[in-house]
Amino acid sequence: MASRGAKTFIHVTAEVSPDALIGEGTRIWHHCHIREGVSLGCNCILGKGVYLDSGVNIGNNVKIQNGVSVYRGTVLEDGVFCGPHSVFTNDRYPRAVNPDGTLRETTETENAESSQQSSQTQQATEPTGTEESSTQAEQLTLPRVYDLIQFMVGMLAEQAWIRMGVRLAPGYKEPQTDLAQAKVAIDTIVFMVDKVAQYLEENDRRALRALVSDLQINFVKRTT
Repeated sequence: MASRGAKTFIHVTAEVSPDALIGEGTRIWHHCHIREGVSLGCNCILGKGVYLDSGVNIGNNVKIQNGVSVYRGTVLEDGVFCGPHSVFTNDRYPRAVNPDGTLRETTETENAESSQQSSQTQQATEPTGTEESSTQAEQLTLPRVYDLIQFMVGMLAEQAWIRMGVRLAPGYKEPQTDLAQAKVAIDTIVFMVDKVAQYLEENDRRALRALVSDLQINFVKRTT
């Protein structure tokens, strides 16, 4: 059985291999899939539906937003932020079958190792050509306001933890405690959750309510 750090949170719907290493203070939300051999550092946040392939190495204070896939051979260093639905590939020449039509399996020697340095943000490649840009624009859909609010709640919650001194801000070795700012962040989260809760699925509502409760309890402990 691999180790689980203190104060680690793993949602009941997440699938985490017993052979994965999970650091202290890391939070893994619903429907995440963490495979064998993964090394996940301290104080990380994995949003809904994150997939970490076998052997992936994640540093400390990394935030991975909803729907991100990180495939074998990838290394994310300390403080990296991954935007929603980013994909880290491990094959420069992807193909599903061999020349004879048989199913192709990825081998260790064919993996293209990918490394992201501290505090880098994943950005999509710019399309080339007017026609391609137009086609992609037609395929784009507006994000739901509910999803945007959940995203903002996640960002505010991270700041609340940092301002309460529970977590270290990326790039800092000492807590950046400011309880006044923490209170504003928590109060704003409460307001936003109350507004959006009725439009979310039950699992999402429970996760947000649990987050609010956790933040409020920790704030009270630090002000009494």
